[in-house]
Amino acid sequence: MAHMELIDRLKKKYEAEVHPGFTAWIQSVRTAPIVNRDNEQGWQDGDGLIQIKRMKKEDLQHKEVPVPESEHPYDECLDVIKLPMEIPTEKRNPAPQFLFIRPDEYALFYCFGKQDWCILTGNPGISKSWFQWKFILLCYRQELLDRFVPFMEEEDDDYIEGQEDGNEGKGTEQVLKKRKMESVTEEIAPSQRRQKANQNVLQQSKPFLPNRIVRTISGTKSYLFFLNGPTNDVLYFEHSPNALMKFTDAESTILWEPGEVAAAIRYQDIDAHIIATVSPNIERFHEFRKRAKMFYMPCPSELQLRLMGQIYCSTAEEQYHHSDKEIHDRVIEFGPFIRIVLCWSEDELNLFKVDRMTEIEDIVSSDQSLAKALRSQVNIMESSRGQSGMSHRLARYVVHRDATKLFGGYTVPCYQISCELVRNEIITHIAQSSIQFVKQQLINANRAEKTFQLAHIYLERIFELYAKTGIQWKCFPMRLQSSLINDDCLSADDWQQYSVQFKVVDKSITAYNDMKHDVLYYPTDKSFPLVDMYYLNVEQNLVGIQATMGKKHPESVTTYEKFYEKLKTSPECTKLHLYYLILPRYVDKYYREKGAYPLSQFWLGAKTAIDSKWKENINFYTLLPPDAFEASYPNDA
Repeated sequence: MAHMELIDRLKKKYEAEVHPGFTAWIQSVRTAPIVNRDNEQGWQDGDGLIQIKRMKKEDLQHKEVPVPESEHPYDECLDVIKLPMEIPTEKRNPAPQFLFIRPDEYALFYCFGKQDWCILTGNPGISKSWFQWKFILLCYRQELLDRFVPFMEEEDDDYIEGQEDGNEGKGTEQVLKKRKMESVTEEIAPSQRRQKANQNVLQQSKPFLPNRIVRTISGTKSYLFFLNGPTNDVLYFEHSPNALMKFTDAESTILWEPGEVAAAIRYQDIDAHIIATVSPNIERFHEFRKRAKMFYMPCPSELQLRLMGQIYCSTAEEQYHHSDKEIHDRVIEFGPFIRIVLCWSEDELNLFKVDRMTEIEDIVSSDQSLAKALRSQVNIMESSRGQSGMSHRLARYVVHRDATKLFGGYTVPCYQISCELVRNEIITHIAQSSIQFVKQQLINANRAEKTFQLAHIYLERIFELYAKTGIQWKCFPMRLQSSLINDDCLSADDWQQYSVQFKVVDKSITAYNDMKHDVLYYPTDKSFPLVDMYYLNVEQNLVGIQATMGKKHPESVTTYEKFYEKLKTSPECTKLHLYYLILPRYVDKYYREKGAYPLSQFWLGAKTAIDSKWKENINFYTLLPPDAFEASYPNDA
């Protein structure tokens, strides 16, 4: 149906009106030149531009505390866009003329282009509703999607590295033989492969772009945006949910936003694409979920929140002015939630703390209640805990990003404890649990289809409990593939015995020169980098224990450096044996018969040069406890 014909029909049937504010806003967005601002340049006012800055750690102007190490490259930057006009319906928000776009949101935009019906959920107060304005902007100004291209290229480079290192597909032996045969062209082939692969990624990821967008509040109050055609008019009208099918088609996208009154998502007989942005309240999308794909929006990183706060300090009212340290402290105490960290008053925070402490006391009232909460499906609800699990006060959704998956990992529901304060409360309780209870929780975790939250803390605890009686487990050396010179080096030792016993468990951070044999150092400070525990072996080498649930546990070179700094030594002076303590059911993810691993197994950003001192003086191992989590393997093992 032609745009003008549809406009006339809507005006007659639903008394649709041209919305002057949004019409002016779309006209400005559609025609404004896009200007990339240097981060040293200020924002210009009243010049009809779309101004954009990609801000990173170095752009924090008043960095009062160190920025935590990022868990993923997506956490390391933030695109700040100043629009030519304020978003008309958001004028009461702190920065209605600004959009903050995280790399995760570009990735989600591409994901929604691969699925007709989608639900975007996540913790309350992380800007899910504002994603709709970003979606509209990206549809009108598709050139902004180029901002995401470097991230797709980087992910594809990582995938190619995995292929070349034998991480996927071909085995290590065949890869090394192929490298020998292609040594003449080794300077050209990688770049050609990456260029071709990047082109394929961009082509395959080309998103669906609608010809019109309906942003609706509970299917009853709607704004209609026309992307194709000469008109900039935006219509506003009210209607029944059943009417949505009458002014949308397969080339349309409906952005569904819940209203103040809970209402189910209307989808029957609708051909349009649907993106519903909702908090995880199952009552609102129970039926729709059976037919739609659920996507989980991760929380922003602390760096991204501190960059947002910097913008608020320069543009918003004084009530939203928080110092860099205040934002950092709120993230530690409450979690990385935009609304709580940047917008809430002290009174709101105090009420939240009271409700949260009540929930914590309930969960840690016994070993059984804690075990149930950690094993249960998390219920991150706005106002209640639901049937079981932990609420949004204690838990947050996370995404294990994986570029090799169709939806990049955004459809897999994973969660972590919301903040450091809550984590420490729960760890304190686990530290007081008996060895029988800890063993049973690990046995349950090892049998479970999905590992429950904080299972790695139980692994740490079982190691500590056995530390004085003695441990006799198994370990396997994990050697870097780049260190293998010829095919003869591909064979690896079989599983080896790992035996330790300590007289003392020391909870302090002790420098290398002050360390003693027979002492296990297990710092209570959970910000201690790289490892959970460490000790000195008979050869005077450092030994680190890292309990992990992931198939990889790469860290940045900076994290390794911080570890050595804490112990007042260096890799040149002190060798490190780093053991990954895993659940037995993950052994296939860590153990390789050929014993060769790519750099990306251990280091973030592995495609950049890793200094030889790290490769030569840090050795990696898989540490495997028995299935029953006893102190020793059975005699016949």
